Amino acid sequence: MNNTSSETAVQTFIYDDGIEEPVITCDGEYVEINCSTSGADIYYRIGTSGTFMPYESPFEIFDTVTVQAYAMLDDKQSETVSETCTYVPVALAAPSIRCDENLVIITCTTARSSIYYRVNLTGDFKLYEEPFSIT
Repeated sequence: MNNTSSETAVQTFIYDDGIEEPVITCDGEYVEINCSTSGADIYYRIGTSGTFMPYESPFEIFDTVTVQAYAMLDDKQSETVSETCTYVPVALAAPSIRCDENLVIITCTTARSSIYYRVNLTGDFKLYEEPFSIT
């Protein structure tokens, strides 16, 4: 018998469960999480310990935080991804006020901002929801 051996053959196989990892996007004040796997549910947590919660919509942050997330579909789970999101407050633009006849229209270019107003510099401020008439 011959005591020689062949070279060792190595092959790596990667199991693809078909679930894409979620993508965590930070914009300075809000965190949004998306997954390109259709129908997948996303779970997230703030920090590196604790319970994962179902992700429903973008959420606000007030400090620099670590966000972790994974996606699930049909009892299959993606890898958990992690992103450090840095809180950077967005500068607010001043509202713009115009009067069209007797209709007051107030706008603001800062996304997701709320506008409050009062008339004649008196009284309490009110949340602006739609144009209003003045007499």
